[in-house]
Parts: sequence; C-alpha cells; structure tokens
Amino acid sequence: MAPNTPQRPKAAVAKATADIRARLAKPEWPVGSQMSTFFELTARYPQLTNIYRLRAALQPLVNEGLIESRQGVGTFVLRIPSPAPTEPVQVIGTAKGLVEGLRADLTAVEGKLNALEELLS
Repeated sequence: MAPNTPQRPKAAVAKATADIRARLAKPEWPVGSQMSTFFELTARYPQLTNIYRLRAALQPLVNEGLIESRQGVGTFVLRIPSPAPTEPVQVIGTAKGLVEGLRADLTAVEGKLNALEELLS
C-alpha cells in the first residue's frame, strides 16, 4: 500500500486492534492502569476517523478480557495478552498442557464428589 493511500475502514480497524494488542503486550500500559484517552488514540490512529471506528478497534480487546472501558472514566488494562504460539508444535504443546490441566481438575472434582457421596450414604 502506498504511504498516502487511505486504508479501507475494516483494514484500518484490524490494524489498530493489532497495534494496540502489541502495545498491551509490551506492556506500554501496566495492568490496572488507564490507557490513552480516546482523543489520544484517535490522534495516534488517524485512519480511525471517528469514535465508532475506535470503539470497533477496542471491542475485540474488551471481548478478550484485556481491557475495560468505563463511560466517562476511561479505558483500563485488565491483563496482558498471552503471546500467540508461532509454531504448530507450540500450539499442540499448549493444547496438551491445557488438556492435562483439565484432567487434573476433573480428577480432583471426581474425588470430592466421591467423598461427598460417602458422607451422604
């Protein structure tokens, strides 16, 4: 894309979302801190020509539980994004780790249920 070519709105929103996610991962804003104001963010991302596009860029981050917007107060960092696995092996390893953790949790719950059944009988 040429330097002065305007981006399509959806592409501009997606690019801003990715950039803000990267800034959260640095972390440019620590957990619990207030992010830049809407005015500051629109100055940094001029391709987001209105507040609706800025909100559209922030919404995926809200949905992921990374940030929280409070009307009239500001936008706050709730947590830092986890780095995305870059290799298929990392994805498989991450999934295996999650499955093993769930198995352990399920075993613990099963033990508690058995103990509860014994108490009730």
